[in-house]
Amino acid sequence: MPDSANKMLLLRPAASAAGLLLLWLLEAYLGGPRRHPEVSRLRHCARNLSLAAGNAVLMPATAAAMTAAVLEWVLNTRLGLFNWLGFSFAAALPLALLLLDLWTWFWHWTCHQLPLLWRFHRVHHSDPDMDVTTAFRFHPGELFLSALARLPVICLLGISAWQLLIYETLLLAASQFHHAALPAGRWDERLRRWIVTPAIHRIHHARERQWTNSNYSSLLSCWDRLFGTWQAPQETPIGEPGQLAPAGPSCGLDGMDSEDWQSVVGLSLTPLRNPERTK
Repeated sequence: MPDSANKMLLLRPAASAAGLLLLWLLEAYLGGPRRHPEVSRLRHCARNLSLAAGNAVLMPATAAAMTAAVLEWVLNTRLGLFNWLGFSFAAALPLALLLLDLWTWFWHWTCHQLPLLWRFHRVHHSDPDMDVTTAFRFHPGELFLSALARLPVICLLGISAWQLLIYETLLLAASQFHHAALPAGRWDERLRRWIVTPAIHRIHHARERQWTNSNYSSLLSCWDRLFGTWQAPQETPIGEPGQLAPAGPSCGLDGMDSEDWQSVVGLSLTPLRNPERTK
């Protein structure tokens, strides 16, 4: 990977930590009652970030190394659509971000359709008190499979390391924002026309499956409108139009609220357990 991209890799953890701290404090100031107050915010945060810490150890030697090798190969061989068409970096960047976000929508949708992928993805959906730390609550198996499935997209398009890093940085910031337990208001209604907001993403985390199978977008909200999976808050029977409480609809998955499921060990073992209990 180019040295400039490696330098950006050092900036991402700092930006991520700053965003996490800012949103976590905003949740404490603006958020309403938590649905499971018996588990403190600190304990809930520690569980989710412990899973993230494990991913930070495992991913560099697996998914990140695999992706870096393919990016280097694409760079050296001039493989992919952008290279074949002779696009400059500036010309290719907007299209690369758009198509990577489209791929992310498709991958997310697929995680809800295939039982094998759902086994891993339900670790993320089983959080009964969704907040900014939920953005880091992913099983390492899902992250590895996601990176593996994205490799053909990188090769087909000729994605560069910088393009991928810029997209992943934007995606991480967006994920922290739309998982945050912030109250919905007019600002949310305006922003959701363009990007994913906390109110519309909370619909996706609702326990009711009809709501869970909607709003798959991660950065741009247009994909759900385009593919017919859009569900606006005022179209649901939950709360008043455009006025979801900070906690929003009841989040999580039925049968997975107990300590047996919510502990770090329980989250790690979730893919090995019977998916019929929570599907």
